[in-house]
Amino acid sequence: MDFINRTILFPRLHDFHTNYPEIKLNLHSSNANLSLAFGEADVAIRLARPTSGRLHAKKLSDLKYSFFCPEGGKATEWIGREEKLEWLPELKMAND
Repeated sequence: MDFINRTILFPRLHDFHTNYPEIKLNLHSSNANLSLAFGEADVAIRLARPTSGRLHAKKLSDLKYSFFCPEGGKATEWIGREEKLEWLPELKMAND
């Protein structure tokens, strides 16, 4: 999520504050899926469209992913991939 914060969200915060000065933001960046239904967050930015619940979803941007390995390397050897995040759509794609 840090990539999304730096490239999509943070560059637009000044304009947001200018247009809506009465709204105070408390930003929390996490790989956890916080529950909107249980009041853990008012707004959530996620990498995939929700598949359940009564949520209003809007696409912010498209992200493109590519996977590389060195010539002669094995496509099953990964650097920096965290298994605890296997539920993320991009990691599911990487596994496939």
